[in-house]
Order: sequence, then C-alpha cells, then structure tokens
Amino acid sequence: DKVNRWVLIASPHGRKGSLKIDQNVTIRLSHLFFGHTLVSDSLKAGYGRLLFVIDGEVNVCGHTLKRRDELQIIGEEAFEITVNRDARLLLFDVPLANFEQKRGSLI
Repeated sequence: DKVNRWVLIASPHGRKGSLKIDQNVTIRLSHLFFGHTLVSDSLKAGYGRLLFVIDGEVNVCGHTLKRRDELQIIGEEAFEITVNRDARLLLFDVPLANFEQKRGSLI
C-alpha cells in the first residue's frame, strides 16, 4: 500500500520484499493525495536523496515541484512534502559520490 506513505520497491538486499538490485541505492514510491503532508525519515551519513515527481504537484523544502521535476537533497535531517495536487513520487537514497554538484540543485 503506497497511499500517503513510502513503500520500498528496490534495495541492494531485497529487504522488506523489495526488488533486489545490484546497486548501493534504495528506491521508494508513494502516491500522495491533495492536502496530505509526508515527513521523510532521517538519512544515514554519506547519502543523499533524489526526489522525482512522476505526476502531480508538491512543495518540498521551499520548492514547488511538478510533473517530471526532481530535487537533490543532501543532509541527514528529515524533510516535509506537502501535496498541492495528487502526486506520485519516487525517492532514491544514493551515496553522495553519485550526486553532481550543480548550482541550485542541492539543498
């Protein structure tokens, strides 16, 4: 059940019934409904996150993201996602070495 919460869909060891992948990455999926706020869990040191909006519209860390937008997030603190329009999201947890240092893309 991916409604208004994260569901692990892929991980290096196939934990929690997810697809086992040969990468040091975890991938989560969520289907959020209008007006809902979802708080991420904290992240272990040395990792970053990439949030990808499949469709819909959300506010994250002061940014409005729409269909096909992405946001790279660094830091171990939790963050909030507020839904402006029903949305489907992917959240990737990846080693920071995989992030490109582009101006304005990291928060």
